[in-house]
Amino acid sequence: MSNPIVKVDLNAKIEDRWVYKESGNPYVGSYHLHEDGTAMINAGVIGVVHDLNPSEVIIKKGIRDTNTRRKI
Repeated sequence: MSNPIVKVDLNAKIEDRWVYKESGNPYVGSYHLHEDGTAMINAGVIGVVHDLNPSEVIIKKGIRDTNTRRKI
């Protein structure tokens, strides 16, 4: 299934409350978004399709995880 990068060079700041999905540790720095809405660390390149490494997925703290129905 194709899930290309659609937004690049985004910047996560401490006040944005981005955290690593797996660990819950805060993330500050560049990130990119995939077509399905997945956010991942590093700047990314528009149109690139790559494996989604779970340890590089970030989410906003306080957003409900739709897979587990729990608030993160």
